[in-house]
Amino acid sequence: MQDSKGGEEREAARGGQIIKIEEERLHRHLDRIVRGTVVETLSEFYREAAWQRCAVHFYRNVFTKVPKARAKEVAAMLKAIHVQEDREAAEEKIAAVVKKLRKMKLASAAALVEESAHETLSCQRPPAKPVA
Repeated sequence: MQDSKGGEEREAARGGQIIKIEEERLHRHLDRIVRGTVVETLSEFYREAAWQRCAVHFYRNVFTKVPKARAKEVAAMLKAIHVQEDREAAEEKIAAVVKKLRKMKLASAAALVEESAHETLSCQRPPAKPVA
């Protein structure tokens, strides 16, 4: 005779895992929707303003995709993006970091860097041309 209590506990644990996965998916989608909506709304009112994602929060998001043992190495790679002289060099560094992350078998971190790192580079826009 099987213990029905043990079966119920396993079923509840499995259900909890499914809910957690769905919550994470929903959170990712809502984050993209809210971020996009806020940026679009603000850009209507501040047409000349550039939006820049906080680099610290970007780093934290990337670290959630990286094992703790590799966090220092990845941190150095991310910081290297933001010390470049200009935006073009920073974009090239992003591509190099993505390639290296993939080589390190950190595909989800690489995807996040590839998708979002450019949002942290608004301060590296080319300077405006002087009005004659």
